Amino acid sequence: MTEYIKKIIFNFLPAALALMIIATGGGRASAFEKRPAPAYISIVKITPSSAAGQIQPDAVFKAEFSSALDASTVSEKFVCLTLNNKPVKTVLKYLKNSCTVVVKPAEKLRHDKIYSLIFKTGLRGADGERLKSALMYQYSTVVSPDCDSFKVVSQYPLAGAEIYDSRPLIFVQFDRQLHFAASENTEDLADYLSLYHKDELIPSKVRYNKILKRLELTPAMELKSGGLYSAALSRKARGTSNKGLSETYVWQFIAYKPVFYLVSSYPGIKGGRLDSYDRILLSFSEPLDSKIDYEEYITVCDAKGGIINGKFMVYNVKNLIFMPDFAFFPGNYQLKISSQLKSYNANRLNDAVTIDFSVATDDYNVGEKIRDN
Repeated sequence: MTEYIKKIIFNFLPAALALMIIATGGGRASAFEKRPAPAYISIVKITPSSAAGQIQPDAVFKAEFSSALDASTVSEKFVCLTLNNKPVKTVLKYLKNSCTVVVKPAEKLRHDKIYSLIFKTGLRGADGERLKSALMYQYSTVVSPDCDSFKVVSQYPLAGAEIYDSRPLIFVQFDRQLHFAASENTEDLADYLSLYHKDELIPSKVRYNKILKRLELTPAMELKSGGLYSAALSRKARGTSNKGLSETYVWQFIAYKPVFYLVSSYPGIKGGRLDSYDRILLSFSEPLDSKIDYEEYITVCDAKGGIINGKFMVYNVKNLIFMPDFAFFPGNYQLKISSQLKSYNANRLNDAVTIDFSVATDDYNVGEKIRDN
């Protein structure tokens, strides 16, 4: 039996070792066949920013990369500035210490034109890395100061404003009528005025209000509360004789969903009439703070601007009653609520409120009756 076992071991061992070697070698071969993930370079900062609006004719472009570049690839073959798809002569410089490519146009850029700055995949890093894809940045140059350009005279919201409206009407108003091609539908001008949240385009309806001379944008969806939004006016907007804008119009604002707002009032929000001994009732969407001095935020004035003195009382948590010290005399009055008023939850009023109302002669107050206009 012992001799039989020895024969089995003797005959089996070489084959087993051979199989182990093949398996081990195959595993190593597979390991060596795996290629490392390709490395890429990227642009981490570019100036001027293409989102900043119009640039001056003497602009110089700088692109800072994530790592060092192969200086031999920094050439007009892979880095180019174009106008109408035609190359513009530039002087390129590579700053090794900051991994930055400087693109300086050989001549001043032309006014009121759109230029494209392109970085192609042939641009390489010092260790052979490449861009994941070609990159293009578009820039618009300012209108010539000698040109009789048209201007924006008002806008909503203002730059940097905080608004309390989840679906605001955003507009830009001009000093003269816009010019459109005969084939353009002035009720569908989405490529004239755009709204962005970060890099996401917000679907919107854009129309031209000819009477008010303004482009009006209405978001097709509710805006995210607390989101920072950017509005951009396209260079397609043109006045008569194809005149362009004299200045850049890209601006940002923050939109909040209305939380604290006036729900109803007596007199009505759109105005109305009171009797001499009536009190004013304001109903809000959130609980009120009884410790607030409401005189600082709410005023009642007569037609001459005189303040009507009285007391405020919080009633049933969300209601505020104004009781004048003396009965109202016949006349016109105005109630104003400041947008700085805050609820018990510390939410600010979504917008300032103005209510015009009148007081007529009644059984308790003899005088000339107010005429209807």
